[in-house]
Amino acid sequence: MTMTCMMVQGAIAALVALTIPRLSIPHAIFAAFVAGWILAVAEVLQLLAMGAAIGTALELVLAPVVFGGALLALVAAVVVAVLRMPADTVFARRLRVRTPS
Repeated sequence: MTMTCMMVQGAIAALVALTIPRLSIPHAIFAAFVAGWILAVAEVLQLLAMGAAIGTALELVLAPVVFGGALLALVAAVVVAVLRMPADTVFARRLRVRTPS
């Protein structure tokens, strides 16, 4: 479940980096960080419902999900932002050519 949470954070970061035109990487990291906390709380509550001690649940979930997911989100956001740069310049040129003077 921890790896799934980290992958969800990476996917959220990639989607946010695609949709936000300016400062996409900080927005993506913040969105993934918030999602990581929500997913970590859900996973800790699930472990507590199964009978795990709170210290063990926090130790097993909190650091890997929040910090590991943030690292994966950073990589995903940077890759998407770098791949998006050439497309933005091409679309900007096409829009500039189509507008009548």
